[in-house]
Amino acid sequence: MAFSKKEIGAWGEAVARRFLEQRGYLITEKNFRTRFGEIDIIAWQKDTDGAWVLCFIEVKTRGKKDGSAERSVGRGKLLNARHAAIVFCISRHIDISETPIRFEHVRILPGPGVGSGQGKRARVRHLIIDPPPLA
Repeated sequence: MAFSKKEIGAWGEAVARRFLEQRGYLITEKNFRTRFGEIDIIAWQKDTDGAWVLCFIEVKTRGKKDGSAERSVGRGKLLNARHAAIVFCISRHIDISETPIRFEHVRILPGPGVGSGQGKRARVRHLIIDPPPLA
């Protein structure tokens, strides 16, 4: 059975949420839409010094390990994510000058047979990305 891009994307985002939650992320929002685009996952994570960091996370699910997921997050996408993050912070009354903020990227690569009920685990790659500053 073939899956649509939307179904594969939803599956990948669910895998990414489980991956992040297992690493201590507290997910507060998913698929936050603005006129600048959508942020797949918004979560809080405690940093090494114990401070909470607000994380804006882009998820890409790809069928091949060819780097296309990483290449799909270019400068334009980062600028739009930055603008969407500002909209989110304003709508939630979060002071961006006082709140540590981080942008991240999670790539999901399905294992063989995923979706058939006999698939192997997905491979996940998690990256911190460095967009232009918010403030």
